[in-house]
Amino acid sequence: MKEALNESIQTLLSTHTITDSGIIASATKTSMSIIEEKMNWYHARVDNHQKIKHPTEYKNIRAGYIEGQHSILQNLPMPTVDILHECAHIPAGQIVNHLLALGLDAFVYRVGVEEDWLNEQGEYTCGFIEETHNSVKKMMKNNRNITKDTRVVILKVWSDGFQAFHIKADNDHNNLQLFTLTLKVNPGNSTKQHTLPYALCFKKKNHHKIFIALLQEVKALEKVSLRYFGKDKQL
Repeated sequence: MKEALNESIQTLLSTHTITDSGIIASATKTSMSIIEEKMNWYHARVDNHQKIKHPTEYKNIRAGYIEGQHSILQNLPMPTVDILHECAHIPAGQIVNHLLALGLDAFVYRVGVEEDWLNEQGEYTCGFIEETHNSVKKMMKNNRNITKDTRVVILKVWSDGFQAFHIKADNDHNNLQLFTLTLKVNPGNSTKQHTLPYALCFKKKNHHKIFIALLQEVKALEKVSLRYFGKDKQL
């Protein structure tokens, strides 16, 4: 940029009546000095306003971006995968937190608002909803932390087997069993994002333990706790 400015100044001066090369050189030098001063002033202001100090050494990159307790990678909002009963597993609580934090559409029932639980005819859509409503109303009476605006969401549990690859050489490890949790949403608004895998297992293994663990984790979710609702940007 400086070279281009230098050439343009010389070209401009040479097109006028000034023919003395010394005067042209002096004028060019003075102009470039002013430009240099302005550029240094500008960059100094930018540096003062810079909010993030970009790391240039590996130890700082590791601490701030990759491995450190407060690093970006370690604090990304994503569920943690572990191994449970020889299956790849994501805790049900993390699944719920993740789905709600994403701001996805969810079918929400407020504990103390009757209209949320009943249809247009003033009836429950099914016995499960009626049973759930009676249960949370009882919880509200016994727990002061549960207000009438406390929200309830519904999870659907699903499981099925599938073949990972169309080969028959290794059926013990090619046939898989998948358990998923799906967040119930308003009719017509369901997407693939509303479902996350709870466990992935080999189909020919006994899944009794992982299924019991799933039921226990879902049951534990009935305990009221603060969760971030991304759609409303609040707990």
